[in-house]
Amino acid sequence: MEQLVLLLVIAAISLVNWLIERSAKLREQRRREKEASNPGQPPPVSSPNFPEPSPREEIEDQMRRMLESFGLPVEDAKPIPQKPEPVFVFEEPVAPPLPPPKPQLTTPRPAVRRGIGKSTPTPLRRAWTSRLSSPQGLREAMVLREILGPPKALSES
Repeated sequence: MEQLVLLLVIAAISLVNWLIERSAKLREQRRREKEASNPGQPPPVSSPNFPEPSPREEIEDQMRRMLESFGLPVEDAKPIPQKPEPVFVFEEPVAPPLPPPKPQLTTPRPAVRRGIGKSTPTPLRRAWTSRLSSPQGLREAMVLREILGPPKALSES
């Protein structure tokens, strides 16, 4: 059953193609008969087909050919002035000046006496040194520096 439907579809398509070709031949035949019946009238004018200029042709060559087609003298042709190329100047952004430092209202810390013996590390220093001794802690410190540190656009290096 499916094969019969497929054959019917192919037959229908072939019939439509044959009808299209037949109507084109009939139209062409009618046009020839019409031209033969009016021998005194010129055939209809079609627009001339100018070749497309190749991308390699210069503007001067195109102007010369156009002037020749109009019958104008070619030596009077003036070249088309070229537009100057735009010049882009890149200016590096300048950071605004920093505000002057604020005066400290607190008393300065006493100088830490660095003796010959080892000083005892504070709990905060111990926490950071233990954290920075592992690879995971180093990764976290680098990420924190990227997030909390100065922006890359304002760095001078």
